[in-house]
Amino acid sequence: MLDSCSFPGDLAECHRQMAQLLFTIVANAKRHHLDPFAYVRDLLLRMSALYADSGMEVPDFTQVPSAEFRGLGKSLATQMSSEALTAMLPDHWATAHPEHVLVHRIAEARQVADRKRDRREQRRGIRVVSPAPAQ
Repeated sequence: MLDSCSFPGDLAECHRQMAQLLFTIVANAKRHHLDPFAYVRDLLLRMSALYADSGMEVPDFTQVPSAEFRGLGKSLATQMSSEALTAMLPDHWATAHPEHVLVHRIAEARQVADRKRDRREQRRGIRVVSPAPAQ
């Protein structure tokens, strides 16, 4: 059986799926105000250590067929404890690595939310409710 990455069009599909996965991880890191590089680096190091500890060979993900790509992650996840998986979630990772939380981003987000709230209150305070038309 030919793997799904054997033709140029299929190779692009494999790369698209890998890029989607990476962009999702980076977006989650940004959403939780984490340094994306530090978060992704730590995830990759943990995953490679987990592969080594489980005796599995670290696959060359550039050569993995897209159909097997998700299966590799699932097989590794089944061998991990729920604590190890939970520790890799962005919010749990942030508490374990506070030095990589982008505090200035949290302050910026609060300032934006405060300005938005102030503008909304100002609009509501200025707006006069007109009486209902008489029939």
